Amino acid sequence: MTDDPMDGKRLHPELRSAVRMMKFSVGLALFAMLVIIIGAGAMAYLAMKGERLGFLLALIVLPALAPFAGLVYFLGKVLMPRLYRASRLLSTAAPRSMSMKSLGLSDLSGFLVELRDPDRSEAESAWGIAALRASGRKTPPKGTVAVQVYEDERASDRFLVVQSEKGLYWGRLTTPESRAGAWKGFKILIYALAVTLLLVLGLLVLFNSQNIRRAQALVNTAEDSLSWPTARATIRSSRLIEVQVRKGKGKAPGYQAEIIYDYTVDDEEYQGDLIHFGYEPTRERGPGQALIQAYPPEHVVEVRYDPNQPDQAVLEAGHVEACQAQLSAAWRVMITAVAAGMIMLVIVSTLVVFMGRKRAKTFGGGG
Repeated sequence: MTDDPMDGKRLHPELRSAVRMMKFSVGLALFAMLVIIIGAGAMAYLAMKGERLGFLLALIVLPALAPFAGLVYFLGKVLMPRLYRASRLLSTAAPRSMSMKSLGLSDLSGFLVELRDPDRSEAESAWGIAALRASGRKTPPKGTVAVQVYEDERASDRFLVVQSEKGLYWGRLTTPESRAGAWKGFKILIYALAVTLLLVLGLLVLFNSQNIRRAQALVNTAEDSLSWPTARATIRSSRLIEVQVRKGKGKAPGYQAEIIYDYTVDDEEYQGDLIHFGYEPTRERGPGQALIQAYPPEHVVEVRYDPNQPDQAVLEAGHVEACQAQLSAAWRVMITAVAAGMIMLVIVSTLVVFMGRKRAKTFGGGG
């Protein structure tokens, strides 16, 4: 039997699916890392173009590489060699009949099970506590089951393979010290994943804070436009165009009125196309059709313009409610992101506390 990880043909049949799954997971993690690197590069490019926010976002995104890099190392350099070692052990070691009972606990080392010699009573101590991983997506069965144990007696790490009617498992016999170390590593991993998710939520909050500021500025401008001075304008063109509008997470066909008008301020000619602040296309033709009918070509109207920026004019002043709807939507996204982060922290903390108490009850504080 060879340890060459490319020699899949000589693997035990029940381990081949596990190897395929691990290789797929490594490829998926590498792809995610590539996406993160490309995203960070794009943000850094924006920073070089003068977008200061881009550099900050790149610094926030890059730490997200760490969990994926750790996953690639763990799968490729830790778990994969153990699979080939388990395959070799199945063909060289003599099995021992035992009973296995799941303890309902897991950590970085695997699922924790109790192995017993069937000839010994329940009052006697177990043969050992093992941390096992499963081929495929199986977990150790509940209750007590009969198993065959293949142990590498020459190895100092007490590596073993457990075979039952439900599946194949491999791992090591544990000690209180090794269980405590694995539990500590598991907590670090959980907290690292939580921090990564918080970083993603932080990015969402950061982006959305920009949207909130823009929406609030739009509300203020819409309110101010009611007191802007007026100017006579002539509609140059008026038409209904087809666009894409949001529909849930996707897009759908929609309609938007396009009205272009000319106006003069202090003998200076300007051109505008803003109908009103907060105007958005709709899925129905009706609203857009009503606008182009109200403002046909060559029609003379009054527009309002910003006295500080005469080139900014609006056909219909006000419409504050449309801008406030956009502001409310931005705030909903912000509140949802913050609430999701808080809920995630509560879930993670509760999970760690619950599992810690269960371990303490099972092992009496000894790992």
